[in-house]
Amino acid sequence: MINFKYAKSQFKSIKIPIILFSIFLFASLIPAFTYKYMAPYLSVSDIPNGNRQSQGAANMMDYTYFGLVGCALYFVFSIIMIYRLLNREVDKGYFAVWLATPMSRRTILNSKLFTILITIFSIQIALLIVQFTLLPILTKDFSAEIAGNLLLFNISYMLLILLWVSINWLIITYFDKATVGISVATAVTIVFIGFYMIFIFAREANFDKLKYFRFGSIRSLLNSPLHYAPLSSLYGEPGISPFPPGFVGVVTTEYLGGAKASEFAWQMPLMLGTAIGFYALGDWFICKRNFFL
Repeated sequence: MINFKYAKSQFKSIKIPIILFSIFLFASLIPAFTYKYMAPYLSVSDIPNGNRQSQGAANMMDYTYFGLVGCALYFVFSIIMIYRLLNREVDKGYFAVWLATPMSRRTILNSKLFTILITIFSIQIALLIVQFTLLPILTKDFSAEIAGNLLLFNISYMLLILLWVSINWLIITYFDKATVGISVATAVTIVFIGFYMIFIFAREANFDKLKYFRFGSIRSLLNSPLHYAPLSSLYGEPGISPFPPGFVGVVTTEYLGGAKASEFAWQMPLMLGTAIGFYALGDWFICKRNFFL
């Protein structure tokens, strides 16, 4: 069961972190809003060496909000939420006081998890509304197909965040001391981020032998459903201009299609099922622990 009155009181202890991290996450979207196209594009100028290439809004979001920046922000945010809602109350004896009320231990934990989940859902929905409000206005190639795939991207990302938070919840609840749990959770996250950074480097440098490092991070469970041809496809053969003489304008890369059903069909249920299992196991650790005033 969930005590909604108690859950409402829990929001007060994380109100400031919610505001701050909502601002930071919104800021991670701002670079994508500076592009005129969702696709990578090349601005062809009549000035010698005046051509400019850009990765496009879709790729930028994959690097920032859906990538390293967003995942790192959510890791810090989840640690702060778990500490404020659970560890701080345990350390100060508040949790034992709540156990003296008619609420069961399971109800207290469910109410805290409800607070965490509603917080994540609310932030994600708010940022989803921002994306669907600004991107159609700021980009010239936003379409209904892209909108559907972007929605799928956000849903998959939210499941990844829930999984990431559940891992932190499991680790922190396993250890009696908050400092030990937070340290271990931080070490695990550094490993995840480290493997993901190696993968990004390998992808950009075309080091195929290092591409398998991505599987050392849970970020490998999130794949962008927005597929575009690389910028190199716009240049044609060496020494031969792919554009008509005197051409000036913007050329975007080809949209290669949306999500691969074979990937999302197993990745999304896996993330959701694993997150539920980790949350339940963390609850079991807490229920078996003794608390004192």
